Amino acid sequence: GRSIDARGKAERILFEGPGVFRAEQAAFTTCGPGDDSWYIRSRDLQIYQERGIGVARNATVEFKDTPIFYAPYFSFPLQQERKSGFLAPRYGSSSASGFEFAAPYFWAMAPNYDLLLTPRALSKRGVQLQSQFRYLQPNYRGDFYFEVLPDDRTSDRSRQAVAWKHTQDLGYGWLGRFDLNKVSDEKYFTDLSTKVAVTSLTYLTREASLSRSGTWGATGTYALGGLVQGWQTLQTDPLAPLTPPYSSGAFRPSQPCSASALKASRGGRPNSSQRATYSNEHSLSSSALTWSRIANCSLVNPKFMMSNSKGSVFLIC
Repeated sequence: GRSIDARGKAERILFEGPGVFRAEQAAFTTCGPGDDSWYIRSRDLQIYQERGIGVARNATVEFKDTPIFYAPYFSFPLQQERKSGFLAPRYGSSSASGFEFAAPYFWAMAPNYDLLLTPRALSKRGVQLQSQFRYLQPNYRGDFYFEVLPDDRTSDRSRQAVAWKHTQDLGYGWLGRFDLNKVSDEKYFTDLSTKVAVTSLTYLTREASLSRSGTWGATGTYALGGLVQGWQTLQTDPLAPLTPPYSSGAFRPSQPCSASALKASRGGRPNSSQRATYSNEHSLSSSALTWSRIANCSLVNPKFMMSNSKGSVFLIC
């Protein structure tokens, strides 16, 4: 049969069949011997060894001898692994959305994939669906989040949010990343989020990068990279409009320059007036450069910038 990465004690243990045990007035933990950080205490605990699950009735979860959760019934894995099932529900209320209730469901699709689905009922607005998909492979990994409120009764429209982070090993020392974030409207977070850190967001980043690192010669190393950035600016307060990043005051001298006019130094770092800007809300910068001050020079339609450990700059226009 399957081994159990757990231990416990009980007033009485009954053997009810092959790999099936029932424990009365039991305590159960997956912590190692000598570590009693947490326990499940249950009046009636059943262990299904072949299925690798336990079922507790009239149970409490204790952390450091303090009860933190009670449930009349719940199941849990016997090994150190994930298990599909409902998580603890969330509830609350706010003046903007009224009473709310959310019931997250976790789906352990595979050892390297999982999905969290959370229906969220808002009494003033309707039902929102939140989803988070995580994936992991030898050459890439990522996290995709999407939520939608199909018919917001307060604003009479559909509202959505999406966030996607991905990292890809391209081989030969190359690494690619992107981080994309977007919401359907500027007051999405202030209306629908309950976290202060989220409701105060004013700029959503959209960026992609490509980098490479390796050895140089016998003892040296090098790193080069390019980064493209964009933003969604959330104008939540019409009386205090926000300026999109790099939309004004950017480095826009009158005289174009060539790559030979750019020199990097080891002592300084770029400030906002030294970044190459190619549109209203986009900037292009390198990941490893230190800069010297550049005067009377602008970049014409730059597409990519790279740097190495010696401080050279290469432009592909």
